[in-house]
Amino acid sequence: MTTPPTSPARLALVGAGLIGTDVHLPRLVRRTDVEVVAIVDADADRARAVAERFGVPRHTTDLDAVLDDAGVDVIDLCTPPTLHRPQVHAALDAGKDVILEKPLATTFEDATAVAARAAASPERTMMVAENWVYSSAGSALRSLVEDGALGDIQLWSSRHESDHRLPKGGQPGWNYDLRGSGGGYLMQAGTHAVSLGRSLFGEIEWVDATSPQASGDGDPFLDHELAAVVGFRSGVIGSLTLTGRSHRAGARVLRQAVFGTDGTVDADILSGEVTVAGLRFEPPGEVSMGFDEEFDHFLACRRDGRTPRTSAADQLETLRTVTAMYRSAATGARVTVGSIA
Repeated sequence: MTTPPTSPARLALVGAGLIGTDVHLPRLVRRTDVEVVAIVDADADRARAVAERFGVPRHTTDLDAVLDDAGVDVIDLCTPPTLHRPQVHAALDAGKDVILEKPLATTFEDATAVAARAAASPERTMMVAENWVYSSAGSALRSLVEDGALGDIQLWSSRHESDHRLPKGGQPGWNYDLRGSGGGYLMQAGTHAVSLGRSLFGEIEWVDATSPQASGDGDPFLDHELAAVVGFRSGVIGSLTLTGRSHRAGARVLRQAVFGTDGTVDADILSGEVTVAGLRFEPPGEVSMGFDEEFDHFLACRRDGRTPRTSAADQLETLRTVTAMYRSAATGARVTVGSIA
């Protein structure tokens, strides 16, 4: 049994792109329980610029050298999901704890391999960075559901409307390559809603999805819009609508609604606003999209030897559901989630 760590976790961030520089690093460098010791990126100039920007002492293109370094405890992977399987295996083999930006992998086969490798390393802490589950609105919803404040839950509605897939100029990144990223906006953003729904109501039994991009030829790689009805094993019925081409003024919409026999709650992940029966609900703590909290959770699990809420095994079930949604939309048939293997 490993000794629980007491000194700051020495962390190397791998992948100095948008998520790494706009979400992970600004939060990690201000923590007292983390020391960011290296930036790794395939682009040497970008690695150097990001290291200088955040005051990180080391930058390199050589991930193997960082994995071999006993002075690195945690690998934070913010890389394209096509790289997740080999990089997670390499990091765990090197004895490192791992934070992995969602999604778990691009295919269910690769995701299964990642989850199996994590299960074979019980001494290591591995968490998938799935922030909605840790957000203030998500935590408030979970508290209301678990406390029985809404009575028996009947329905759940999730609306994800953003402009992230609208052309913005410049060279499109890897996330616009449907096969390279494992799918379109459902894989890249819809995983948030699926993970949140599972954390609230348990596992999803079946999905019935459709998309205006579906060709009917069974090709699951759909880009922009999707709507789905899902049936949870608990009996709750949910609906999910997702678009990355929302032409709207103002902020994107990440709204959730839960309907129970004794009450209804509306919440927005982005603003943190939560209302119960039209009255504002004040959740404990700060309004947050969950980014700081997911790091809090990872470090607490690492210290205490606990399995993170969004473990590889947990997120394998999210990817199983996402895969079922793609298959349903592509074929026009209801798909049992358990049939994805």
